[in-house]
Amino acid sequence: MFNFALLWNNLSLVLDIVLYSVGIYRCGVDNVSQYVNETAATAGMAAFPFKVGDYNRDVLLNYPGYKGENMKLPYSNDTIAFIFTNSATADCHEPDQSMQKIFDTIQQHYSGTCFGNDSLRLINSSDMKEVGDISLPYVHVQTAGHSAGAAFYYQRHHVNPEPASWADRVVFGVSANAAYKDNVRFSGVIIMEELKASQDFQSPEPDDVFPSNQEKIELLEKYNSQGQQ
Repeated sequence: MFNFALLWNNLSLVLDIVLYSVGIYRCGVDNVSQYVNETAATAGMAAFPFKVGDYNRDVLLNYPGYKGENMKLPYSNDTIAFIFTNSATADCHEPDQSMQKIFDTIQQHYSGTCFGNDSLRLINSSDMKEVGDISLPYVHVQTAGHSAGAAFYYQRHHVNPEPASWADRVVFGVSANAAYKDNVRFSGVIIMEELKASQDFQSPEPDDVFPSNQEKIELLEKYNSQGQQ
C-alpha cells in the first residue's frame, strides 16, 4: 500500500530545504551587497561592505587609546556594515537625506524576511557624540573606508622620510581612491546587525593611488593647507 504520509513528509522536507537555501542566498553577504550597491547607485553613491571587527582593529591602530576606544562600534566582530561614498564635488547638498532614503529603501526590502525591523542602523558621517569634554564621530568614516577597501586613508605614518617642516606640525589624514582621487566624500554607514561574515570574508585592500613618498607628501600638504581635518 502506497504511503502518502511518508511521501508528504519527504516532500515537505525537500521544500523546507529549498526555501532555506533560497533564504540563505537572498540574505547572504554577496546578494545583500549587490542590492545595497544598486540602491546606493540611485543616489550617485557606491557601497562597500566591511567587518566591524576589521574597523574596530583599524580605528585603534589609527587612534590608540581614548579616542579610538570611543569610536569603536559595539557589535560582534563578524557583523557586516556598509560605507557609502561619492565624489566630494558631486551635486549632493543634503547627504543625510540621501542616506535616509537609501536606508529606508533597504530596510523596507529586507524587513521581516532577512532581518528584524530593528537590526539595521544608519550612522551619518555628520553624527557626533560627546565623550567627556570632546566631540567624536559615532564612526570614523575615513577608517571605515580604508577597512572596506573603498579608499586609502593616507596618514603621516605613510610618509617616510617626512619633510623637516613637519617636525612641530599636526598633519591630518586624507582619503583617496582611483575614482575620485582626493575628492572622496563618505556619506555614512549602515550596520546590519544580523548579517554575519563567513570565515573567508575579506574586504580588499584599498588601492594606493599615490604610491611614491613625494606624492603622499604633496597630497597631505594640499589637504592640510586647506585647513581640513
